[in-house]
Amino acid sequence: MHSKFVKTTYDDFMQFVPAVNPSIEEWEDAFNGITVGMSEADLQDTVVRIVNEKKMCGEKHIAVSTQYAANATDPSKRKSDCGIYATAQAPSDDRSNLFTQRLTLVFKETDCHDPFSSSKTNFDQENHDQIIQYISEIFLRQQRCFHFSVIILGTYARLVRWDRSGAIVSEKFDYSAEPWMLADFLWQFSNCSTEQQGDDITATLVVPGSQDYQDMDDVSKTPLGHNDYIRQFFSDSLDVEWPRWKLAVYDESEPRSVDDDTDSGRTSSGKAVRHFLVCKPHFHASGMYGRGTRGYVALDCETKELVYLKDVWRIDLNGIRKEGVVLQELNQKHVRNVPTLCCHGDVPNQCSETWRYWWGQPESNPMQRYTHYRLVEHEVGRPLKDFNSSAAFFKVLLDCLRAHEDAYINAHILHCDISSGNLLLTYRVIRGHLVPCGLLNDWELSKVVPGNPDEQQKANNSSRMGTWQFMSVRSLNAPKKPIVLQDDLEAFFHVMLYYAIRFFRSNCDDVASFINAYFDASTSHNGQHVCGSMKNIAMQVGWIEIWSGWRRIKLLRFSSVLRKLEPSTPDDTQATSSEPPIAQQDSSSSKSGAVLLERHPLDIAISVMLSWFSAYYIQLNAASRPQKTPPNPVRPPRTPDPSLEDSDLFDLEDDLCPGDVGGTADHTGPPDVAHNEALKSDLKAWKAEAAATLNSHMAMCELLKYYGRQCSGLNDKIEDRLCPAKSKSPACGLKRGREADETASRSNKRVKSSHE
Repeated sequence: MHSKFVKTTYDDFMQFVPAVNPSIEEWEDAFNGITVGMSEADLQDTVVRIVNEKKMCGEKHIAVSTQYAANATDPSKRKSDCGIYATAQAPSDDRSNLFTQRLTLVFKETDCHDPFSSSKTNFDQENHDQIIQYISEIFLRQQRCFHFSVIILGTYARLVRWDRSGAIVSEKFDYSAEPWMLADFLWQFSNCSTEQQGDDITATLVVPGSQDYQDMDDVSKTPLGHNDYIRQFFSDSLDVEWPRWKLAVYDESEPRSVDDDTDSGRTSSGKAVRHFLVCKPHFHASGMYGRGTRGYVALDCETKELVYLKDVWRIDLNGIRKEGVVLQELNQKHVRNVPTLCCHGDVPNQCSETWRYWWGQPESNPMQRYTHYRLVEHEVGRPLKDFNSSAAFFKVLLDCLRAHEDAYINAHILHCDISSGNLLLTYRVIRGHLVPCGLLNDWELSKVVPGNPDEQQKANNSSRMGTWQFMSVRSLNAPKKPIVLQDDLEAFFHVMLYYAIRFFRSNCDDVASFINAYFDASTSHNGQHVCGSMKNIAMQVGWIEIWSGWRRIKLLRFSSVLRKLEPSTPDDTQATSSEPPIAQQDSSSSKSGAVLLERHPLDIAISVMLSWFSAYYIQLNAASRPQKTPPNPVRPPRTPDPSLEDSDLFDLEDDLCPGDVGGTADHTGPPDVAHNEALKSDLKAWKAEAAATLNSHMAMCELLKYYGRQCSGLNDKIEDRLCPAKSKSPACGLKRGREADETASRSNKRVKSSHE
């Protein structure tokens, strides 16, 4: 985080607040009452009193001290020292209002606690992180492009301008000796327009009593049948503590001629302007710097349809296409199980500025250029964790894998960011039954795969991209290498394992520690963060070891319940099992009787996939040069098929949602079992064959279909076993939460970290 700010002179900083010259004489000796050694509380009270008495913010704004009470909507209960508010919006209860605060003032007793000092002696990391966290909460709650703050350090002060690239910080100045420097800034800031103060003027506040406000209330109360969860999401977002907004989307999906003035909702450039009503975000990314993604269940003002609106600061680099452009192409190529584009476009004239002020060589600039961007999709998905059975879980994974396959073959696009948050659950009605379906979302980091058969299949990125926890071992250990198909297939496996360990029975006693060690951890190699040892070893050897203390105790296994054992005939019940149980008794069962467990189909699928990836990495490690994958396969573009087969669970004509109705297919065994048995005598040939299965999607799709069918009728999902409060075991690499996020961001500026 230390590298995300740049320093400038006071005069250069003042260019951000257009000059409205006050009388300098007014401010002479204004801060004479400020002395060295004042306590933080006295310092704040004195500065606030002087600012208001001297009218440094004019009549439009007022300084309010809020050091004793936190904002009610902030779950972290962080307390802001002081804020500048519009006079009409000033809080009256001594609590900071994160929704209306125009400028933030932070107070520290001396410059020894300087959060922006270049000196390691005076730099205060804790204060730096605290300020960043508070500013990020303001960006979450307001519609902002940038935000100003003042850091008071005893008799010194700094001015700060925040945006998604980082922070521009003024030189430290002695405001007690030269009071005009602080006073001029406050005066000029207070006389700026709301846009100059950082507001996004394409967002309009929806006030109670307006038609838009009433429309939101009406839609939130109108049931939507089997997709009523969408209405519930929207209803839940209408938090009385949060403001409602009308957001403009400047649609680039259907450009019109500049001379076409038939639609009044168009800009001079011919872009249609669509409007959507939102309130509290359904999803938001943590942190101040970066894309700052906020996802809303939104109401289309024109169609009154509930849609999904993604408000994000996209990385504005050559080679990274807008997500809406990618989605539009996927829709045109009839790619299954991806969102349907409604509209998208950049917000005019809203780009981050901090990256421009980097003083070093351009190639060493740690900051990115971001452009404000909005994307609207017709579908509103549910988190994958909302599946209700292993059969539904397999079905969602399979649908998303098919989407990935269609995109890869039909559109030559590689997703490059398979993660837990990008695989969504939706529902469709088929033959009168509600069928779970998968939706592969979030294509903003996708790359075009060369279609020339003579070229290697790759997504040609120059640095590591994706979500740390689910990236492949290869991409984490070699961030400069291009992403290939096998990296995305491995990411699908990691997502599968992530939800399996949380929602299905296993012999892992400490799920939180396992997730820390397998997904969050990193190691250091040649000064950079690379893959953690647990994931690395699992991919190399083909199995996952779990630990107790410092001792390896067993291989990770998943089980399913056959039935409760009758205390009188335990032996007879056990004998009915077709396979040896991997555990005799479930420790979570009730005292009235034990339960018999058998190996879960999920466990077999995970084991088979691990063998494939192990063989793949053995070949990679043995090669003297980077492996070349086969040329990009080409098949005719798929056209929409209205038949039930395309949408049916596991694509079976006679097999609806497992457990709902009758009809089971005749399955004689898992994919390629006989062939694999024949290869066992030649280990080298078997490993080559196993590694080759990852050259396409086919083997993984067949595996998910087969073992998904084996889950028919299993009511096997359990309560989420992830408990962040559990202590870290010696096997763990990193703690969850902020430390995990910092690890991901430290390792590369374009890596994100995500846990639901």
